[in-house]
Amino acid sequence: MHIKDYIKHLLLEDLPGIEAQRLMAPRLINPTNKPVILEDVPDDARRNAVLLCLTGDRFDELEFVLTLRSSNLIKHAGQLSLPGGGVEAGELPHQAALRETREEVGILLQDSQIIGNLTPIFVPHSYNFIHTFIAWKPKKSAFKLQIEEVEEAFYVPVRDLVNPDKLVNEMWNLRGMEMEVPYWRVHSVPLWGATAMILSEFVEVIRGKID
Repeated sequence: MHIKDYIKHLLLEDLPGIEAQRLMAPRLINPTNKPVILEDVPDDARRNAVLLCLTGDRFDELEFVLTLRSSNLIKHAGQLSLPGGGVEAGELPHQAALRETREEVGILLQDSQIIGNLTPIFVPHSYNFIHTFIAWKPKKSAFKLQIEEVEEAFYVPVRDLVNPDKLVNEMWNLRGMEMEVPYWRVHSVPLWGATAMILSEFVEVIRGKID
């Protein structure tokens, strides 16, 4: 079975969901050490969609596209993220993910290249409800960046996400709160927050296939 079809099959099974996302969620330093994650999604939450774009013919060769957001943006400036953005009127979430990927990094993908999705996640700080879709492309392609939004795009080996040497836990002060923040060291900028939580679920989906 081709790796694309194998991953598609894995994504049709019960997803690890919020429990997997929690593994990379920042934690408030309090008696319960509770991760900052909400299961209830407000009706007026903004809908966003992102794309986990995979390439590679074997699990140990799998890579995905990651972007460094522009330092000039109002929200999440200078952070690492998957390509994506807001769902526009008349769009389905997967259409938004494909459109944003094309606009931000110049990768053109078709609906047929989407092989599945992960569990949507609500981010209280940005008030975004994020839908994640997974696509596979047969080979890498050059990036064409939308420089107003993206400073850099690059490929990350999926094996880095299962390498314990790449996983870091640090104490951060976020918006006046002391928090324990897990992140992956795959770039000079930490890979943390909602993007790390999304990727954490994907790691659990393929757990045992790559480590």
